[in-house]
Amino acid sequence: MRRRVLTIGGSAAIVVAVAGIAVWIDARDDERAGLPPDPTLAADVTQRLVRSLEQDPRFRTEISQEPGRRPVCAAKLIGIAPAAATDMARVEKVYAWVVCKWIPTGTSTSGPTADGLSGLTSPIAVQFRPDFRYTLPADGEGHEESVKDIFPTNLHQVATDGVPGSGSLETIVNQRISRLIPLPSPSQSG
Repeated sequence: MRRRVLTIGGSAAIVVAVAGIAVWIDARDDERAGLPPDPTLAADVTQRLVRSLEQDPRFRTEISQEPGRRPVCAAKLIGIAPAAATDMARVEKVYAWVVCKWIPTGTSTSGPTADGLSGLTSPIAVQFRPDFRYTLPADGEGHEESVKDIFPTNLHQVATDGVPGSGSLETIVNQRISRLIPLPSPSQSG
């Protein structure tokens, strides 16, 4: 096994090569993430994040193990890394708050309202290359420590406390759900 320590812009990273396979271990405590200055890039990153989560087979089972369920999501970008990225090709990591609800894949009009669906509201870290990967912080007792492990220092507070207006993300998800499948209104279901 070979170990090589690289210094990149004052931050350390370790690359471990085992049997020809390189594994990147992120050890950049001083990594900074920022919002892209270009609103078009921010919109593109957010759209790609949502589309990738909704299509990822692992994320489909993150909340609901029921067969035939799939997530419908909305996201609020809180940062990208490197912060100076000017286009999608240069974005290495994405940090966001997401709201997702799992819907049945059929077109049944019976069942829960959008408010009654299983869901997730959480900060998330995503890497698109080389393969799509996402990381969610732990629930409960280990939450704060996992936020520190996952998010750059300058995003710890927003990843812990949430973003203002996250209720609007739920509204966006509910509107998307109502366009995808006809669900009964709360007055019809009870």
